[in-house]
Amino acid sequence: MNNGIDFSIDRQTGVANLVFDLPNEKVNKLSKNVLEELERAVNVIDGNKGIRILIISSHKKDIFIAGADINEIRSINSEDEARQKVAKGQHILNKLAKVKIPTIALINGACLGGGLELALACKYRVAVLNPKTQLGLPEVNLGIIPGFGGTQRLPALVGLEESLKIILSGKSIEAEKALKIGLIDDAFHEEFLQEKLSEFVTEIIKNSDKNKFLLKRKNDARKRFYFEVLMLNKFMIFYFAKKNLWEKTKGHYLAQFFALEVIKKTYRKTYGTKGFKIELDAFCELVTGEICKNLIEIFFTSEALKKEQFIEENVNFKAIDNVGLLGAGVMGGGIAWLFANNNLKIRIKDISQKAIALGFNQVLKIFNQLQKIRKLTPNQVSMKVANISAGLDYTDFENCDLVVEAVVENIEVKKKILSEVEQHISDNTILVSNTSSLSISKMSSALQNPSRFAGLHFFNPVNRMPLVEIIYGDKTSDETIASIVRLSKKLGKTPIVVKDVAGFLVNRILLTYLNESAYLLQDGYLIHKIDSEIKDFGMPMGPFELADVVGIDVGVKVAKSLEEGYGSRMKVADILLEIYENHKNLLGKKTNLGFYCYNKNGQISSPN
Repeated sequence: MNNGIDFSIDRQTGVANLVFDLPNEKVNKLSKNVLEELERAVNVIDGNKGIRILIISSHKKDIFIAGADINEIRSINSEDEARQKVAKGQHILNKLAKVKIPTIALINGACLGGGLELALACKYRVAVLNPKTQLGLPEVNLGIIPGFGGTQRLPALVGLEESLKIILSGKSIEAEKALKIGLIDDAFHEEFLQEKLSEFVTEIIKNSDKNKFLLKRKNDARKRFYFEVLMLNKFMIFYFAKKNLWEKTKGHYLAQFFALEVIKKTYRKTYGTKGFKIELDAFCELVTGEICKNLIEIFFTSEALKKEQFIEENVNFKAIDNVGLLGAGVMGGGIAWLFANNNLKIRIKDISQKAIALGFNQVLKIFNQLQKIRKLTPNQVSMKVANISAGLDYTDFENCDLVVEAVVENIEVKKKILSEVEQHISDNTILVSNTSSLSISKMSSALQNPSRFAGLHFFNPVNRMPLVEIIYGDKTSDETIASIVRLSKKLGKTPIVVKDVAGFLVNRILLTYLNESAYLLQDGYLIHKIDSEIKDFGMPMGPFELADVVGIDVGVKVAKSLEEGYGSRMKVADILLEIYENHKNLLGKKTNLGFYCYNKNGQISSPN
């Protein structure tokens, strides 16, 4: 073996080990060469009487197999080419599935796409209990569907409802969830891995087809048959799955609908050659389309951005463990949650206990949501909340490595507070402003040491938006930027470094779009009609609904700064100025009144 698969047989125990470890790669991928090497290994195993069991694993830390080689998918130019390549992959995994001896996928990290399809082709799956162990079929995020048997084997294993959640969302699940739904047969903590794996193998060899794992699988299958078939729930599951897809995508993304249709045609109807061909036909039709090509380009651009350092590699950076936050409120609460969730200590300061309480409520709201969907346990939430402390003064700010300013969007207020906090922090503390549009260079004029000051603009809601803007002031040091870039990645965000210009990057684009929508309103177009057309085009919400979420007052302030920076081409629509200056109660969703009226649950009741 020479392309990244190490194959060995223990002659005494009869255990064969097939270990993935692609040379010069951070992750294992199922490229054409790797699949061919896998096939050669399967040919050696099949019929070898000296082998009693096969264990497939990975030598890479926190990675099983990340999926197919996306570069190879990207290079496909015709349906015939796709058919040839994907049919070969199906053939190889079908060979693995037909091996007569027990086969075990030992999943020690990311097991995605083709990696999960390989694991599904094994008779058994076990996983290491580790946050890095994630199982999923994310193909729909690239505009395609699973092509190596995922639409056939996953529903057969875990049932219709759970398989549709995984395939149609493209999201991964942790080992605990995978065990609960029957995707894996067992899960172990890494420190007990060898002992527990040995027990697992012994159970399989000793009890053959009557081992406890297969018995549980058969029992679960009987329950699903009763629920899905005898109670006719299968039809309802398909109906609501399609309904939800239309609500989310408006039909703009075809892959989810193709996946749903493939499963609808094959689940409990046909399995084997016919089912795999239906999957193959759908994959080949999608992979050459524009949607797939565009989504793959977005994927590669996003991956490149994650690797971008923005600063020369030899620039020093400051480690950040303790953070101060100026300003609580909803936005401040989101920022506090982000640091606490990533196990950084954060100290909040505001001018009143009421403001601090508002921030804490926002933190708890986000954590409660994560607990409700079982992303975190109550104990984990308690430990993370314990990272947060608060007060009305600058106690402990002298120990902060970073201080985030997140007060009202007013440059004079910000300058005053930045000047004040500088007297309470160490000489090495980095200062950042969460401003959405104000000049970093102008704010830095209030500081004695402007080289340690930069912009760090989080987007609302902080717990969901991956992008952060990092803004250079005219005196910001490279070390400051390097430290913030590194921190942003540690927080799981995607940073971009931008110039200190009006609106920076995102708001310069966004507010132009919202402002132009206001001009359409002035010209007589209806609010709900404009929003409806934009959503039909493919946007998740219309411009006026978005303006209400952002806050009309916040949006107008940014729009005015754009007009100041870029002149008449960015002139703020008169209707926005009228609302801002003469209708102070029309702030948007936060006052339940803006371009729309909102009920007590924050849902739109009618256009205003």
